[in-house]
Amino acid sequence: MIISDAHINKFLKGYFVFVLLELFLLGSGQLIRYHSLTLRMVNFVLLTVFCLVFFRKVNIKGEYLVMFYIFLSSLVLSGLIGFFNGASLSAIFIDVKPLLFFIYLIPFSLLIRTSTDIDRIIKIIKIAALILAGLYFLYLTLYLIYPVIRFGLSLLEINGEIFFRANGPFFFYKGFFFIMISIFLINKRTIMDKIVLFILLLAILLTMTRGLYLALAAPFFFLGFINIVSSKRIKLSNLITLITFLILAGIFLPMILQWIGNKSTSDAIRIAAIHNVNEAITPLSLVMGHGFGVAAGVNRVHLEISYYEILHKQGIVGLLVWCIPLLYCFRKLVRDQTEKLDKRFFLAVLSVYIISLTNPFINSPLGLSVIVIAMISMDIIYTQHQAQLNIETETNR
Repeated sequence: MIISDAHINKFLKGYFVFVLLELFLLGSGQLIRYHSLTLRMVNFVLLTVFCLVFFRKVNIKGEYLVMFYIFLSSLVLSGLIGFFNGASLSAIFIDVKPLLFFIYLIPFSLLIRTSTDIDRIIKIIKIAALILAGLYFLYLTLYLIYPVIRFGLSLLEINGEIFFRANGPFFFYKGFFFIMISIFLINKRTIMDKIVLFILLLAILLTMTRGLYLALAAPFFFLGFINIVSSKRIKLSNLITLITFLILAGIFLPMILQWIGNKSTSDAIRIAAIHNVNEAITPLSLVMGHGFGVAAGVNRVHLEISYYEILHKQGIVGLLVWCIPLLYCFRKLVRDQTEKLDKRFFLAVLSVYIISLTNPFINSPLGLSVIVIAMISMDIIYTQHQAQLNIETETNR
């Protein structure tokens, strides 16, 4: 039996949807596992192999290859530094494993090629976000009737998938990150979109998570500031919007802080990590890091503040490498001035970098998947926009 290209493409698209749903719904990816082997790692290997086999003759964008080699070189370098600093191979692998998901830039670029593909991904993210929000609301409703249901989530709490807020029903699940991401990608035009937006915003509010609040609000403020600064003539409407945002933030911030309650314990953990990293810094480690697998001076394998973990293990060089995707997307936003959808993808990427100030997302499969999808999508939109402009130019001649 001969398998046609159409069947292969259909299979890959179907499997790609499965991979995305696992990413968007299953938190850190540890829920389905056999010993140390997780479904997420199996999907990562299989999807990469399938794309290498079936798309071996397809040209890959040169900029992606450059970023891939830079990223891979930084991983190898930090792994070697960690090894020579006495880290075990297993400890190095634990650090490297989540970072490998940046390699998805290559297979994803082979599977996301048209605006239809982009629309499909946005739809999958929205569906996943609604499923997560719906399950959270269902849990909160059941809690009002049967509070003991909280103990049913104890296994997830032990595994670090969810984090309860005090003694109440509210909790943060790592997968809720995609509820926030979906908010940036919603059109907000139709009544249904506005209803969905309200549901997702309410779900984010009920997580009582400062990182999500900050990562949701700050990108809009940043984009508004950029629009005002980059405008040759400052629009009064933009200025009024920015000032209104600042006033509302000042009014509601004390109420929000009171709502989320005492966070001294989590603050103490972050402050201790900052202190430990600062104490462990040497002139050489400041530049190159202590390497992967090295926990000297740090009391946790992974730190809540992503940038301090990167600084500790990869140094300033590592921080610069991790800035490349953000700068790439920012260049697309400012220089290419493509469609509005680009701004939404840029906001999503920016939110990953902002939430990483308080939670480890930029250096996890969750954050990396958003970054990779946004980079590819912005490129496709720009290419199609330029092609349309060229057609219009030729028509007008």
